[in-house]
Amino acid sequence: MFKKSESQQFDLFESIEGFLSDRKQKIFSDPSCWHNTFYSDVTSRIDESIFSVLYSSKMGRCNAPIRVLLGMCILKDGNGWSDEQLFRHCRFDLQVIRALGYTNMKEDIPVEATYYSFRKAVKEYEQSTGIDLLDECFTKITSGQIESYKVSGEKVRMDSKLINSNIRRSTRLEMILETVRVFTTDKTINISLLSEVMDEQDYHLLKLLKKKTVSNITYSLDAKGEKALLHRLGFILKQLLTYFPKSRHYSVANQIYEDHYHLNQEDSNNNDNKEDAGLDQDQSSQLKDSKEVKSDSIQSIHDPDAAYRTKGKGASKQNITGYHANITETCGNDNTVNLILSVEVSRANVSESEFLFPSINASEKVLEQANPTGTNKIKQVTNDGGYDSVENREKMREANSPSWNMSKIKGRELVFEFSYDKEGKPIVQDAKTKELYQINYSEKLKKYVIIRPNKKVRRYFTKQQIEDYIFLQKIMDGKTEEDKKLRPNVESAIHQTFHRLEKRKKIKYRGLLKCKTYVYFRAIWVNFSRILKQKLELSSFLIIFLLRVLTNNLICRNQIYPKSSKV
Repeated sequence: MFKKSESQQFDLFESIEGFLSDRKQKIFSDPSCWHNTFYSDVTSRIDESIFSVLYSSKMGRCNAPIRVLLGMCILKDGNGWSDEQLFRHCRFDLQVIRALGYTNMKEDIPVEATYYSFRKAVKEYEQSTGIDLLDECFTKITSGQIESYKVSGEKVRMDSKLINSNIRRSTRLEMILETVRVFTTDKTINISLLSEVMDEQDYHLLKLLKKKTVSNITYSLDAKGEKALLHRLGFILKQLLTYFPKSRHYSVANQIYEDHYHLNQEDSNNNDNKEDAGLDQDQSSQLKDSKEVKSDSIQSIHDPDAAYRTKGKGASKQNITGYHANITETCGNDNTVNLILSVEVSRANVSESEFLFPSINASEKVLEQANPTGTNKIKQVTNDGGYDSVENREKMREANSPSWNMSKIKGRELVFEFSYDKEGKPIVQDAKTKELYQINYSEKLKKYVIIRPNKKVRRYFTKQQIEDYIFLQKIMDGKTEEDKKLRPNVESAIHQTFHRLEKRKKIKYRGLLKCKTYVYFRAIWVNFSRILKQKLELSSFLIIFLLRVLTNNLICRNQIYPKSSKV
């Protein structure tokens, strides 16, 4: 049963402060300390009603405080704690106890089972409905912070990060062999049913996989042996799918089979006749060439959501098997604190350009909740050339779109400079030398033809392409020195959010939803850290200011009344 958290009643005899000395009480109650800031700017801003859909309105025990459960999740991923460390701190660390909103010593946190059940319920609810409750919670927390600290969202910047999934990096052979191993070790199936329809060698391999690891089998194979085993695995995998369609690994294994093998006529007709299934290996599905396997193919049976992507060249080249996260933050110079506005997480093969407008829309939603009057709107978006695309250029040219501060564009550099004369005819010149070029319109081609002296190649542009070119000129030429500095600074937000990733930029979770949950909690923690830093800087400034005032007063007093004089 869902029930909102009630305000904690102060107990004089059991309050935390009652067990502390006067000096410790003063430090513990300081509003600028991290635990008090966490409670006021994170825990108390959590809207518990968002998660009421996870509980029955009539039946069952009352839920544990949602604010406490979410606060524990944020503290765990914010500090990089293990579950054991989290519960130890939450039970015995007075600052963590206060950060979660507890005031009395005898109050206890939710037990482990309640904590795990809550995280599981949030995940299952999104899987079944497609509604992201954590996104709504993040929006509520951040909008409250923006309203309290008067954060302007007129200027935002964004950047993305490729994240490796917590799976072993493997070859194509190892991945398919591991799929067969996991399928056959499932206790709900009986592989002895295949003893009469499979070759003795293939059946022996299945029994071997119950005892040995994939590396034990592939270690001694040469290139020819690996290729032969890959072909055999297609036949073996097909038999497993045919005879055990109710296995819990069926859907993932079937997708892997379709990703790496050409479907024969039997597969396309969905023939489930078990007698015909025991065909010779020569009649089984053929292995696809590695170039035919798409980047969105399943990379591991242990994490079906992870996708493959190669980014960069040379020393900066990255091979990622996992996910792609995008961060959008405010970057106004007048802001006392800049905050992360939105988080987008997808599979690794999704391009940065696909994040641009979803991130802008999500950020505007946060700003609108913070300021319903609509005066705090995005007017400038800063990012790098990865967000550039034909579709994005068309949308950003619309009347109500924010200005686009892009560090570079995709493709070749702009070699021309277009403009229009008084009659509306296009004028073109060299972007560097400013030399004017001849431009004519071809009725036959319905294009403008640029003729450059001493150049054999002519360039052809449609009217739409010229408009697009002029739009890019405005983006690249309209940047001020201040705008140019905005893009590199966004990398600090990426570092703050993801610096706790493990070696090789690995996240410690598997699955898109778990990865997205981690990024949300890290973003909330980064915003909290920035607010805490701003409070500490303000406190330090006030202390220094007061010390200077007192010092000046003493100096003035000594000048008016020297020690040697008698008053």
